[in-house]
Amino acid sequence: METEREKLFLIWSLMVFILATFFFIKAYRDIDMAYNMNIVKAYTNVSFCDSLAFGNGCYNSNELYLLGLRELFISFICFLISISIATFNFVIKRK
Repeated sequence: METEREKLFLIWSLMVFILATFFFIKAYRDIDMAYNMNIVKAYTNVSFCDSLAFGNGCYNSNELYLLGLRELFISFICFLISISIATFNFVIKRK
């Protein structure tokens, strides 16, 4: 039978995993959009700004790419934390 602590660790692990998935999808979107903006600029010499990132600013392709890399790093950290919590929960169950 599971204790309250094991349930809490399982819920934390799932919440951090969902948060990491959100950051990963957002990072993929930002990096892909930055590449597409560079391709359009190379062929048509037209610059674009992306305001969908937070809605309160205009990001060029370089800033958007760096934002995507930061979000990707955060998502990997969250994935590692989620795996660590799940492993710790498994170790608690084995004792």
